Amino acid sequence: MIIPECEICHEIYDSNKENIKYPLSLDCGDTYCKECLQKLINESEGEDFLCPIPKCEKSNKKKIKIIQQINIL
Repeated sequence: MIIPECEICHEIYDSNKENIKYPLSLDCGDTYCKECLQKLINESEGEDFLCPIPKCEKSNKKKIKIIQQINIL
């Protein structure tokens, strides 16, 4: 069984929406925990930011946004 984890911090996601390890999906299709995305937003000083994963197809093309909370657990 594969346990889903954040690609940035490598911690296991939590299904509680109030938890900082709750998974969020970006419009590029990548998913990260709420805590890591909040750090990216703070560092970019806005809601738009580049996906941090080098293999991301959209990371070099345009800024992306958080589009949805997902249930992958």
